[in-house]
Amino acid sequence: MKKRRKIYQTWEFWVIVALAILVVSPRLKLPQFRLEFRKHDPKTVAPKKINNVNLAIDEIKSHTELGLLTSRKALFLRLTAPKGDGLVFSEEAANQAIDKMKFNWNKSATECAKRLLDGIINKRSELIKFLVDQYLFLPSEAEYALKHVKVDWTQKALQEAQRSVNQINYSKQMLYELLIDKERSGFTESEAHFAVNNINVNWSELALKSALKTKHENRDIEKELERQKFTSDQIDYALQHVDD
Repeated sequence: MKKRRKIYQTWEFWVIVALAILVVSPRLKLPQFRLEFRKHDPKTVAPKKINNVNLAIDEIKSHTELGLLTSRKALFLRLTAPKGDGLVFSEEAANQAIDKMKFNWNKSATECAKRLLDGIINKRSELIKFLVDQYLFLPSEAEYALKHVKVDWTQKALQEAQRSVNQINYSKQMLYELLIDKERSGFTESEAHFAVNNINVNWSELALKSALKTKHENRDIEKELERQKFTSDQIDYALQHVDD
């Protein structure tokens, strides 16, 4: 009696398997998946440095505000940093391109300062810090911008003074000292005097708020208010009402 072969031993079985592979394999797209993985894997794609000055210039020109609102260092870092496709400009090409554009960095710093002052910045010290630390301008360029930017510093002092007393219970004298401190604010004495004399504030009420906070912390109220440089009248008012 002839022994019956198992199904996987028949040629018909392997024909069916081959046909199934031909039908299914286009849907798997395994080669494309592996290529995509290698393309985005930083370990397999080394950044290619482009040593083309004209191309670097085109890159600068493609962003209309580059050079106008940036420092030389920030622009250089932008050109030499890896792009999304893994391409970077060489340091030589970046430097030559920047030189050929002939930017006025003092003007750039001044324009940048103007925009900062139109937004979040009120203080001279804060402006210098932003220009140097955040925008990477040279200290000399930041000082030039501070000197030449058109701004009403008296109004800026008033705005900063109002913001400060809305957040902290400053006495008039402590607020004045804060405003003229070169490291913390940098306003002139006349600007600071105008600000503390024209903000919308009740100094006696601020003394009372400070007294209530001091009482909650179980500290000597009178000594603390004296340390904060409130006037005698303001301290008396606070002491009279702190237990109300």
